[in-house]
Amino acid sequence: MYEQQPQAKANHNPWLKALSAWLADVKLLKLIIWLTVGLVSVSIAVGAFLYYHIFGGLKSEVHGIYRVATNLKGPSDQLNEIYRLTTNSAHQLAQLNVWVNDKYPTNGLVAEFRGRSASEIVTSSDEEISMLSDSAHGGSSVVWYERILHDPSKGRDSDGFLRIHFHLNTNSPVPYAGICAFFANPPRMFDISDFHAVELRARANVTNGGICEYTFHLCDINAANKRNYAWAEIKLPLAAGSGSTNWVPCQKQLQEFTTPDFSTPIPFDQTRVIGFTIQVGAKDGKEAMGYLDLDDIRFRR
Repeated sequence: MYEQQPQAKANHNPWLKALSAWLADVKLLKLIIWLTVGLVSVSIAVGAFLYYHIFGGLKSEVHGIYRVATNLKGPSDQLNEIYRLTTNSAHQLAQLNVWVNDKYPTNGLVAEFRGRSASEIVTSSDEEISMLSDSAHGGSSVVWYERILHDPSKGRDSDGFLRIHFHLNTNSPVPYAGICAFFANPPRMFDISDFHAVELRARANVTNGGICEYTFHLCDINAANKRNYAWAEIKLPLAAGSGSTNWVPCQKQLQEFTTPDFSTPIPFDQTRVIGFTIQVGAKDGKEAMGYLDLDDIRFRR
């Protein structure tokens, strides 16, 4: 007969069997914990990288553009609108970056007052012209403008000029009125340093009242930062009183532009210019009525 062999004790020891199972579970749990910790660590590292290099950089760039926009325009509602638009997407932010500090078009044209109709009055970059007056300082001077054709028989799309009508009232310490325009919309800075002068034709007539002074201004970022409208200016060589029908050519070097007398000197930055203004002031502080004609405004090399 065969002798029965004893079975291994391990197969009959429940404590050892339970211990082995428990050790196996612990090893699996440790593996799961380590994998979880590793995944979390990698996720945190990747998240930090993306935030710092992408979102953080975008946020920094948005704030940088907002500071540029603050330099460009003063009113807070317009600044907030620019800021809102640039935070919508990276594409719009990139567009605003492109708008900043362009070279001015090589033809140098600012305004020659051509149009598809006698009522269409825009600059050479198709920007509308706005009016300005001393109402911001409690005055009540009045200004309006129109485009007049040199030769109406040639049609409404032929060459014309700008006529600025003004009525300067004496209830302002310094009566003035005029027009202004940006070089682009939305406003952006242009580098005009490749040019050496500004050129235009003008004539003026005071139909009633005192004598007037006529100035052409370039709006740069330094004066914009001052928020006092002290745009660099040149005086137009026009008769102070009643004028004639003859056009007066005017060419002034950019280096001749200076800060108006009412402000401390502000360096004129030719590399960051946003627009221009033309103003009529009451030289003797007396009431005056009349008009100022302008044509062929351009930068010259």
